[in-house]
Amino acid sequence: MCTKLLEKASEFTKLKHIYCQTLVHNKKNNELINFVQEKLNENELSASDEFNYYIALSFYYDGKYEKARNLVNHILQSSRDEPKYIKLHNVLKNIEKSKNKGNILIKLSK
Repeated sequence: MCTKLLEKASEFTKLKHIYCQTLVHNKKNNELINFVQEKLNENELSASDEFNYYIALSFYYDGKYEKARNLVNHILQSSRDEPKYIKLHNVLKNIEKSKNKGNILIKLSK
C-alpha cells in the first residue's frame, strides 16, 4: 500500500518514514537499503536521522553490528537525547563487550 501511495506522492517524507519503518519491522533489510539509496534525496537524509536509524536497525538485524554501531555513533553526534538511538547504541555496545569477552576466553584457553 505504501509503495502505491509513494508512486503518487513521492515527496511525502512522512510516508517514506512509515514505509522504512515497515520494512525494518518485516526484516526486509535489502529492500530498505535499496529504497533509501534510490528514493531518498540528500536533503531528506541530512534533515532526518530517522532514516539512518532505520538503516542501522537493518544492519543490526542482519548481524552487521560494526556497521550498525558506526552509523548509530554518527547519529548520536547530532541527536544525543533520542531514547531509541541510545537504546540501540547500548545494545550494540553490549554485543561488542560480549564479543571481546569471548575473544579473551578463547585466547586464555589456548
